[in-house]
Amino acid sequence: MPAALAASLLVAVFLGEHVANDRAHHRGTEGIAASQQLMQALRVTSQKLDLAYRGREQPADRRETEENRS
Repeated sequence: MPAALAASLLVAVFLGEHVANDRAHHRGTEGIAASQQLMQALRVTSQKLDLAYRGREQPADRRETEENRS
């Protein structure tokens, strides 16, 4: 009986460790994916801000001509 109890305790410890490692790996994978999505969103935002900034720096007469076309 004590041997069976010790064996079941060892199985529970190793199984718990395996589950914990699996969850940690899964969280790490999700974190990497979230980081990649954030970087992509920041790149798109930067591009849009650059475009808006360039639009503000156009000479006034050129901006008025483009606005009159709309």
